[in-house]
Amino acid sequence: MDNYVSRARGYFIPPYSGNYSFMVKADDGASLYLSNSENPNDKTKIAFVKSNTKSYSKYPEQKSQRIDLTANNKYYLEILHRENSGEAFAKVAAHLYNTKLTNESIPAAKQENQKISVSSSIVREKQTITLSGFSTRTSVDEVQVVDLTENSGGFSDATFRLGLDKVYTTLLTTSTSETDIGNALLQLPCLPFLGISNSDRLPLKPTELVMYLILQYKTYPGSNGETLGISVT
Repeated sequence: MDNYVSRARGYFIPPYSGNYSFMVKADDGASLYLSNSENPNDKTKIAFVKSNTKSYSKYPEQKSQRIDLTANNKYYLEILHRENSGEAFAKVAAHLYNTKLTNESIPAAKQENQKISVSSSIVREKQTITLSGFSTRTSVDEVQVVDLTENSGGFSDATFRLGLDKVYTTLLTTSTSETDIGNALLQLPCLPFLGISNSDRLPLKPTELVMYLILQYKTYPGSNGETLGISVT
């Protein structure tokens, strides 16, 4: 028989509480209605198909939104079927999302496959330090004073060395000139690193040496056992 419309009515009684989706397929078209109770007057259209298909997923409108149902309650269900010619059928399926059943226990059950993709990017933190509340002043070089004392009370051939960061000059005596002491200090490897060169520090006075690090020293007794007293302030 061709060119007719049929209606099938009944109740859907969910075996489990949870979210369900309903799907419909037909030849040649169908509309699916569901009520939120067993009362037919509360029915609403939840899915439909306009043309012949044997698949439940050919068109997005064939599948309803998720509907929360309670186990063992009656819900009025109705399908309105339209047939033009040829083969005729109308079928409905229900999908329970939070079921504990798997395809190992029931072959008809389909397990959902989910893919999780994670990506990240590194953003380096930038911090800004703002200093305020102080007045601008002219910079002042640090002055270190070296005092030598001959403990013998007279001439002594005792010697000493000055150093920075455990690196020392050649042997110096109490008679070494200011210029020679300055040149000896300028040979220390850390002074060029600190920006001190011959052009801006010569001549250096041995009693007023301009430094950025604390001066170190070593003393050596003279031929007759004389010693030098030395201090850096």
